[in-house]
Amino acid sequence: MAARLVADFAKPWRAGTGYAPWALVAKTDGLLRGQLGLRELAEYDGITEILYTLDSAFWGSGLATEVARAARDYAFDHLRLDHLFGMALPENRASIRVMEKISIMREPGFVKAFGLTVARFTMARGLDPARS
Repeated sequence: MAARLVADFAKPWRAGTGYAPWALVAKTDGLLRGQLGLRELAEYDGITEILYTLDSAFWGSGLATEVARAARDYAFDHLRLDHLFGMALPENRASIRVMEKISIMREPGFVKAFGLTVARFTMARGLDPARS
């Protein structure tokens, strides 16, 4: 599963689309500790997802919020994307809180994605009151 995911994440970099998830490598030991950033979801009409998955050693450090904010800004300011999309398991309060902190708004209800029931979050460029 991990090898397939890494290969899928690498495809956009090889194709030159300009974005795909970034690897989080710890300076202390050089180990992969997570993946964060943006990815285009062809299977969902090409929407761009903001995502973050961190090793539990980094939970609560503010890193997910920092990287999610940087990814959001890169998407809107450099890539000039019109919309971003995010997903979180309903019970994952920390992930939902990250979305709230970077002003991505939760949509009502839940959706199915990748075989899971998730809360959906969206944001359009120019609609972040914290960036105005």
